[in-house]
Amino acid sequence: MPQELNLHFKNAQQVTIHFAQNAPMTVDFAIPLHSQEREAIRHYLEIYAAQYVMDIDDQEAERVTKQLPQWGQKLFDAIFNNASAKQLFAHFINTPSDKYLVTLTAQTPEILSLPWELLHDAGQFLFAFQPSITILRRISPKTTFPVYASQSSLHILFVVSRPQGAGFIDPRTDAQAVLKAIENYPAITVEFLQPATLENLWQRLQNPDLPHVDVIHFDGHGYFDKTGDLVQTTIMQLSGVPRGLRKQLRDLEIGANTGYLLFERAGHYGHNGRGLFYVPTSWLSYLLSESKIRLMVLSACQSAMVAHDDEETDEEPIGSIAVGLVATSVPSVLAMSYSVMVRATELLFGGFYREIAAGESVGIALDKARQALLQDRKRRDLQRGQERVEIKVSDWFLPTLYQAGEDTPLVLRMRQKSPKFQRHNLSTLPDAGFWGRRKELWQIENGFVDGIRRVVVSGFSGQGKTFLAQELGRWLLQKAMFDAVVFVDYSGYQGLDAVQWAVTTLGSVVEQSLVDVAAANAVLQNQRILLILDNLEVYVTEKQDTLQALLTVAHQWSLLGETRVLITTRPVALGHEAYQVRDDNADFLQLKLAGLDKEEALHYFEKLLVLSDNPVRLQTEELLRWFDKVQFHPLSIGLLARSLETEDLANLEARLNQLMLELPDNPVEATLQLVIEQLDEDSRQLLPRLGVFQGGAMEKVLLDITEIPAEKWDKLRSALISTGLMQAENVYGQIYLQFHPNLITALPSESDNQDELHHRHQLYYYVFSVYLYFKDQKNSFETRAIVKRELPNLLFAVKGVLAEGTDDVMDFVDNMNYFLNLFGLQLDLEQLNQQAAQLSEEVGSQNWFLNKSSIGEQLLNAKYYTKAINIFNEILTSLGTTASYNRCLTLGRLGRCFSAYGQTEQAIAYYQQSFETAQQLEQDKDVQRQTMVLYADLADEQMSKGHYVDAQTAYEQHLAIKKQIGNNKREEAVVLGQLGNIALVQDNLVKAKKYYQTALGIFQNLHEPSSQASLWHQLGLVYKRDNQLEYAEHAYRQSANIKEAQGDLPNAADTCNNFATVMQMMGKLADAEAWYRKAIEGFKDIGVNKSKGLINLANLLQNQPNRLSEAQQLAEQALAIKKTLDPATARIWNTYHILAQIADKQSNAQEAKKNRRLAREAKANFAGTRYELKQVHSQLILAVAQGGNVEAALQRYGKGWENLKTAIQQILAGERDVDKLCEPLDFDDAPIITAILEGIERPSSLEWFEE
Repeated sequence: MPQELNLHFKNAQQVTIHFAQNAPMTVDFAIPLHSQEREAIRHYLEIYAAQYVMDIDDQEAERVTKQLPQWGQKLFDAIFNNASAKQLFAHFINTPSDKYLVTLTAQTPEILSLPWELLHDAGQFLFAFQPSITILRRISPKTTFPVYASQSSLHILFVVSRPQGAGFIDPRTDAQAVLKAIENYPAITVEFLQPATLENLWQRLQNPDLPHVDVIHFDGHGYFDKTGDLVQTTIMQLSGVPRGLRKQLRDLEIGANTGYLLFERAGHYGHNGRGLFYVPTSWLSYLLSESKIRLMVLSACQSAMVAHDDEETDEEPIGSIAVGLVATSVPSVLAMSYSVMVRATELLFGGFYREIAAGESVGIALDKARQALLQDRKRRDLQRGQERVEIKVSDWFLPTLYQAGEDTPLVLRMRQKSPKFQRHNLSTLPDAGFWGRRKELWQIENGFVDGIRRVVVSGFSGQGKTFLAQELGRWLLQKAMFDAVVFVDYSGYQGLDAVQWAVTTLGSVVEQSLVDVAAANAVLQNQRILLILDNLEVYVTEKQDTLQALLTVAHQWSLLGETRVLITTRPVALGHEAYQVRDDNADFLQLKLAGLDKEEALHYFEKLLVLSDNPVRLQTEELLRWFDKVQFHPLSIGLLARSLETEDLANLEARLNQLMLELPDNPVEATLQLVIEQLDEDSRQLLPRLGVFQGGAMEKVLLDITEIPAEKWDKLRSALISTGLMQAENVYGQIYLQFHPNLITALPSESDNQDELHHRHQLYYYVFSVYLYFKDQKNSFETRAIVKRELPNLLFAVKGVLAEGTDDVMDFVDNMNYFLNLFGLQLDLEQLNQQAAQLSEEVGSQNWFLNKSSIGEQLLNAKYYTKAINIFNEILTSLGTTASYNRCLTLGRLGRCFSAYGQTEQAIAYYQQSFETAQQLEQDKDVQRQTMVLYADLADEQMSKGHYVDAQTAYEQHLAIKKQIGNNKREEAVVLGQLGNIALVQDNLVKAKKYYQTALGIFQNLHEPSSQASLWHQLGLVYKRDNQLEYAEHAYRQSANIKEAQGDLPNAADTCNNFATVMQMMGKLADAEAWYRKAIEGFKDIGVNKSKGLINLANLLQNQPNRLSEAQQLAEQALAIKKTLDPATARIWNTYHILAQIADKQSNAQEAKKNRRLAREAKANFAGTRYELKQVHSQLILAVAQGGNVEAALQRYGKGWENLKTAIQQILAGERDVDKLCEPLDFDDAPIITAILEGIERPSSLEWFEE
């Protein structure tokens, strides 16, 4: 049972001490702390801890730190000021308990405002006892709060208010700390109220369709109005509030000694909107009074401040927002009495919410968070000359807890789970963190909230455009505003296919194969995606057509679903109407970056100092003078941080002044030149070698080509990374080094061995392309990630080789064609092959063959099947009839052309010819690999024809060769999935499950969610067919969850359709109907999937009273769709069967008879029916047709097969009329009778069933 010691102040001069059954004790009280002590605390927390760098009064800070326990002792002695009072306290702490509370009950503001959290008993602070003593202010409520039970979940509403006109503080500090703390607790969810207006809060709290809000975390400004001067201003604000809310608020009392929270005024950010909106305690209390909010966090300057002068004040406890809320609307309020630093915020709120998740009460959670603040007092690092100093602050007593009732846990102890994988391709945050662009980040975020769809961030190179875009992406992904963030970097690519480069990058992030803009559109329509197109200036001067095409598509993308597009570029004007500031272009925002403000520049420089090995010794004003020289340009400041490490500042300043005269308005080039001049001699000599690379390179590749010694490279590498001129990225355990665009332009174009360097670059990347080609067969994800980064170097090298016409050039081209084709970069591919065509030799040469083959592949991929066939036939003619590897390849390519064209028989014929050619060749790895590919292609064709046994054999041959020449786990998983499909068709459920589970495990290891979703779906089919309905339900849910998370709504709808069938089998008919309708709605296209949903729903409804007409209408819609499809794919016989059943129930015998006949004919004409008959019914067919033991064969046909047995008896009695025999049969039974009659008439047909 908790032990509570209550200090009840009736006024500021007396306090009554209550504990358990002891008689209350009243003692005199005098406030021991006065204005000078409080000002010292404020200065210590808000000035000393936060102000810049060299000019800090450590002695005053140390004095305050030492005074804290003394002030706490003064407060303690002022209460327990006689022997009896001290004895009562001793009784309190010596009574065994697992929880202790010291509560203060007061209505006097000067009492409430004292730092009671400092209470100290001459040994230690009370909260530091074990167990801790929770100190809170107990407010007598004016209302009765419900008794809340601990919940299994918690929903937090963040209200981050930054009205224009108020002081700007980082709007992400609190939220980032909380989101990080709860990332492993999926039962804690977070929502952001944007914009943070009073109207939005009112509407949100009244919305029953959204999760109930348990905690409101207000992050913003507060204000205390002692005199009542704000009353009139506040009332006038109501004119802009909706009438319903205005009517409720206008009669609420507002007066002197009132606390206000500063919300945002309704309007668009930056357009005379979002100004200050004062919300007094009475208004806020009214909004929250019926909302059952359990906790309010007020992280707002002055939010816990109350009047504390020597004059008597109104006894109503409304001098503080926290007091007013606890009295009327919220049982617990955690308020911050002073502003806190970022590190303190992270420790406090991170620790607090983690303890809440662990099932602790609000008071205990706060005490444990205080312990974290006390144990880790470091708030930041400072550099003073050569000395690195840690600024330590004792700010653990800042949070102030107010409660109206018992201190209970908000939630039951929660289980931790790994956080959900965030889909993005953003780089990691640099060591110096994010700096300098907090306001711009907030402006863009609010623009998106206000309906902005496209943003262009422009500015000189080095202003931090890319830095801002990437941090915006990280933040908006963290707060779940987007499902994915896609960063498309054009600084290195600079190719012709700018649109497809974006499509390919999008596909890699969402883990889908996107072949074109239409495929990208489907993803962007169904997922919330932020698309960042970075460094578009590469197209402004030389490739305007490419730029305009990209901008047009980007504009279209920005209008799809919840997609937003952000572009970074140096020039402001892009020459496209969708990216111009006009009144009729309201969904566009132009943001031009300028230099940093003084405070941001100093904070950035401070972070750089901490990372420096040889820091600067300059005072604030001197630093600002240097920053002004470079126009407060961010990259220039970063470069200066290194340059200012020199001892000879006078000569450095003179050189910088000279460079700024030579390069006016170009501070980054001037400071970059300064840094290069300050490099050691070896580094300056080696730097030009980097000029051969196109925007960056894998580090190992760079060192192999440049032959820079390791010890010299370490020095140069460190200099480039520390100045931000180069960034290191981990790519599957290997380091990719990306150059800043300014470094690329500054690198000298010539070096002592430039020709030799270019030759090594070309040769290395040719060999590298061969390595990557074969590596892609085994590890496609890692390989393609590397190729995407190295593509500029690979293209630069292959074009250089083509220009020189060196040996093996066509092999290099062929390797590049492979990857360009994979990425869908058709324009780059065409350009490369046009250049290659100029080198092609006479018809029939190897170079001619490679070039022609590449053109044929391009045409095939572009779906120009006839043209591709003509090209490959031309190649085949030139090769003659002699068996060769090139002939084998060409025959296989012709097979794929005819397969894509829908000509299955011709495709199989070419595959067979390719097989025959391969068998005549030496079985090296190339031939084996081609044979393996042919088996897979042939198997696909056999599957489409319903030849399942042949398909299975071909797939197994494919796997056998794959294991022999080296396994590609992904391809193995694909083939295992296909084998599972065959086993499922053959009703071999055990084998199908084994294949699917093995393939699923491989794809889980490869992190391919889309493939996992497909296999979960197939496992659902297996379990459903095996009547393991709970397993089927689990599998379908897994599949649907993955597909919906990826925005693959059509395929998710297909899974929902199958899930509905499981619900129907389990007797959950209402659920089944809801899932069928969800599936039908999800099928965007009119096709086989939508027809399946329609017919399944029709089948469900036909068995429900008074719904036959609705069922018939749905079935007829399905039939109309299926008639346009391939019968094998559509399985149209199911639809005819259900229409026959509906007609029977409608007493329409003629219609029923017609539909049954159509169902039988459709099923009989399906090629896969013969395989099904052979697999399942061969014993019966042979027994009846050949006069065998029919009775024994019929033993496995039990209940439900009566009509089939009757038909067989009729055959045995001499009946041969197929129509008469099949009339009573369904589409599954009728083919058995047809096969028996064919076997009697033509015995050779039975050989199929005897094999």
